[in-house]
Amino acid sequence: MGDFHLTLAQAPSDLTGKSARLRWLEAQLPDIAASGADLVLLPELFACGYAIGNQIRSSAELRGGETAQALARFAWQFSIAIHCGYVERDGDKLYNSATCIGPDGGELVHQRKLAIPPGFEWDYFSAG
Repeated sequence: MGDFHLTLAQAPSDLTGKSARLRWLEAQLPDIAASGADLVLLPELFACGYAIGNQIRSSAELRGGETAQALARFAWQFSIAIHCGYVERDGDKLYNSATCIGPDGGELVHQRKLAIPPGFEWDYFSAG
């Protein structure tokens, strides 16, 4: 069994919106892939930012939506797995979710946060 290389990546906090965050990630991936990483791990709610108030609602997307499609392209292009947090909309409910896309561009794992901590998350998210 060979080595497994994990890279953690944190976008600058002043990046707002999915497009800016995905562009930032795309710009980082050549160096991350060249370093030999097998998986890049992005933070909770990476796609929109964490404490963004009511923008949470407008950032929500369906499973397999814009963020997942971009990650699938990136994963395939750079032959790397990408784990990313985003706001998932399912009917009237929002979930603090994460998806992991494999290097072939297919979804490996999808998870909704099970325990919602006290604080702003209670105002927006349902438990998965």
